[in-house]
Amino acid sequence: MPGTFELLDYLKPNYHLHIITNGFVEIQNIKLACSHLDAYFETLTVSEEAGVKKPNPAIFEFALSKAGAHSSESLMIGDEIDVDIVGAAAAGIDTVFFNYLCRPFSDGATFEIGKLLELKNIL
Repeated sequence: MPGTFELLDYLKPNYHLHIITNGFVEIQNIKLACSHLDAYFETLTVSEEAGVKKPNPAIFEFALSKAGAHSSESLMIGDEIDVDIVGAAAAGIDTVFFNYLCRPFSDGATFEIGKLLELKNIL
């Protein structure tokens, strides 16, 4: 995605970054390493280890616990309303819908961006 590394370079020194994803631990670790994104994130929470998949709020709660974070001071950025945004909101986490396809939606994300670098304006 355009702006990925520029945004991560901006975020890394100022925020604690974590990933929540559905799938299998080994595969997700390989994906992160091959994309050179692994150095930016402190934790990786995968549905395989959490025992539930997004959008189940329990995976978000598991990730918060693993990260030592609180929902009130966290922000979920995701590109799927039904999986990322709805699940995080159900766990009490503010959300940013990364709507890079400019899809209409009605489920209440806290914020919406169309380009990754727009996140700087929110933070």
